[in-house]
Amino acid sequence: MKIVNCKLRILALVVLVLVFSVLPANIRAQEATVDQAKVSISPPLFELSAKPGDTIKSSMKVVNTSGIVQKYQMGIQPFVGNELGQAKIVAEDDSIYFLKNWTKITPSKFTLTPLQTQVVKFVITIPVNAEPGGQYGSILAYLANNDKVSGTGAVTRTKVGSLILVAVAGDISYSAYVKEFKVDKIRFEHSPITFNSRIHNNGSVHIKPKGFITLTNIFGRKTASIDFDQKNIFPKADRLITQSYDQPLKIGRYVATLNILYGEKGDQLSSELVFYVFPMWLIILCIALLILFVLLFIYRKRQKRKFAKLLRAAKAPRSIRRMG
Repeated sequence: MKIVNCKLRILALVVLVLVFSVLPANIRAQEATVDQAKVSISPPLFELSAKPGDTIKSSMKVVNTSGIVQKYQMGIQPFVGNELGQAKIVAEDDSIYFLKNWTKITPSKFTLTPLQTQVVKFVITIPVNAEPGGQYGSILAYLANNDKVSGTGAVTRTKVGSLILVAVAGDISYSAYVKEFKVDKIRFEHSPITFNSRIHNNGSVHIKPKGFITLTNIFGRKTASIDFDQKNIFPKADRLITQSYDQPLKIGRYVATLNILYGEKGDQLSSELVFYVFPMWLIILCIALLILFVLLFIYRKRQKRKFAKLLRAAKAPRSIRRMG
């Protein structure tokens, strides 16, 4: 009986070893499949301008960065940008600014060996009756086959794209405003000072505001000027632009003024905020000095009262002797 139990235990141990040896292999195979599905595109951004009736010709490079032969397919899809400037591919009916019907891509399919490069050309034909404003799309490269990762059912279609921004000339509607201009807190121990500017583009074309953030001290003197970080802001969207000033600032009160220009005519936006550079040790010192001043004041007041009382007591006997 003991021999049978021993054999069963050995058999169970062997089964466990086999199971645990197979599972990591499957996981590694899945990771390898995902890792091998790699592709890169350059440049990542095209900023183009055109008139109605114009034709734009350009190209990009697609590189197979995996270690195996891959079949790729090109396509174009609309995207939306969030306030951090990150692009998200959306369904074709989710965007009114879409280049698909204007764009032709060649070649649309190709095969690349590891590290091989393919030049992909695209032509954008602007209709004669195109409305002025912005039109956008992302030209994507992805795996042509729909291979699934074994055991997961997930399709490993890696998509990488270049963003295409086209401004069609004409009577473009420019409109924007500063939604928020702030710092993380009102008092700082020292630099750096981080500024957050949230700009809303209410127009029909992307804008890239330029300008400065100016710092003035308590006496109204200019102490610093920071170049505004130029970023694209898409129509009907916000863009949060965060930048820091890391140069030393003296103790005191500061006014930060945002002045930026946008659009063809250089429309101006501005906003102000106030912050203080005042270290905690100085606050503690000021409080300690104030407490010391109050204590000295109370002490001197008590001493004056005590002296006045002694003076009255010293004068009282003289008056009595004179009366006698």
